[in-house]
Amino acid sequence: MKNDELTVRTPLGELLVGIKADPDYPGIAVAFRSLDMNDCFNEGSIRLAWIEYSPDKCCLQAIVYGDGNADDYTQRIEFKNVLDQDKCDTEVHYGYSEVNEAIIQ
Repeated sequence: MKNDELTVRTPLGELLVGIKADPDYPGIAVAFRSLDMNDCFNEGSIRLAWIEYSPDKCCLQAIVYGDGNADDYTQRIEFKNVLDQDKCDTEVHYGYSEVNEAIIQ
């Protein structure tokens, strides 16, 4: 296991959580690894979800890959009521958010 990856063993295989490589969409990637599993990006595993910051919408979102045979995601969920947007000034630097005067609800 690398320092930037968390592995959880399940009866079906392993859940892998890692840091996403895209600095414009900082977040985490969740994958499932088991024998004889592949997707186009990760040999031996399939993508399940990304939880990330979207600079286009200035929000946190989940990108869900609900079909292991599909190339594209099946759902995009914007998280609501996470921050009071009227009192939040957010800037992204080096893949991390700096939030000033944020109210977590």
